[in-house]
Amino acid sequence: MPDPARDGVPRVGAVCDANLLFYCCDDLEPMRAEPRVAARAICSMIRVLSNPSDHAGAASALHVTGAGGWIGAAVLRAAHLRGRAATGLACRAPDGIADDWISPPRATVVHLAAIAHRAAGTVDSQEYRRVNRDLAVAAGRAASRAGARRFVFVSSAAVMGATSGRPWREDDLPRPCDAYAQAKLEAEQGLASLHEPGRFDVVVLRPPLVWGPGVRANFRALLEVASTPWPLPLAGATAPRSMVHLDNVVDAIIHLADAPGVGGRTYFVSDDDDRSVAEWIRGIRRVRGRPARLFEFPSALAGRLLDLCGRSHVYERLFLPARLDISALRATGWRPVVDVETGLRRLVAQHAGA
Repeated sequence: MPDPARDGVPRVGAVCDANLLFYCCDDLEPMRAEPRVAARAICSMIRVLSNPSDHAGAASALHVTGAGGWIGAAVLRAAHLRGRAATGLACRAPDGIADDWISPPRATVVHLAAIAHRAAGTVDSQEYRRVNRDLAVAAGRAASRAGARRFVFVSSAAVMGATSGRPWREDDLPRPCDAYAQAKLEAEQGLASLHEPGRFDVVVLRPPLVWGPGVRANFRALLEVASTPWPLPLAGATAPRSMVHLDNVVDAIIHLADAPGVGGRTYFVSDDDDRSVAEWIRGIRRVRGRPARLFEFPSALAGRLLDLCGRSHVYERLFLPARLDISALRATGWRPVVDVETGLRRLVAQHAGA
């Protein structure tokens, strides 16, 4: 079990205890910035505190692997704000998961433990398979043996490939183009064999690039570049690409932990507001009160130069579309809880104050 003090995750006891109150009082900034988040959290607290016994049966206990990571910690925070029993689970080796891994039975497991997507060549393909495939399937088997009711596997939209002519749908043929995506797809396939309707539901969520407070890697680099006053040769980077705010992917995960009729299915998630790199830069600079200062650079020439440098994947992310159709997830009743403009204002304010 992760150490809450070390991982920055509050310890959870009963559904209704002092930890819930202290935690909510200590994390009010997102609630101030987003009224819908505040309303949902306050309503959850009122229901729990007024009648905790009723609330205890409304949703199963939530167990989260990868709870020390960026998204996993956010899932626990959101669950606590809603008054839900939630804990982090240790999950480090495919052959080291005990049969009594989760308690109580009929709980829901959210599997986030994984090696994050990294630049080609920095992680061996076998290591991706050992962690992102084998560990995921082993966790699913252990959850099934322990009597869990549902297993929500957080996969990746990267299983679909690098670019899409039209928005991808869940029934489109996956075309993974690197070892990370291949391992995620193989994990999906292995977990599908564990699905038993009425006893053990397996649900797959495929998020695209996740952005929001605390973001690192590619979106952090975009934020840093867009926060400078320099002119940028990216006026031609107009291809829309789906992304998802941290709060939205977290809300989708918790939604799928409870939603009826989702077992055995796969869902895409996004902000439902696809934007190009040029639009993101304009938006960041607008929030900072600066002009866009973008100019054209021939995309074909940029592609050749990046290819010569062994960075063809950068060209794809800048100039080629990759969109997701989230109508299947919306049909379950889910809607984004944070719109892009609100999320962007919060993120830029946080970055400026860092």
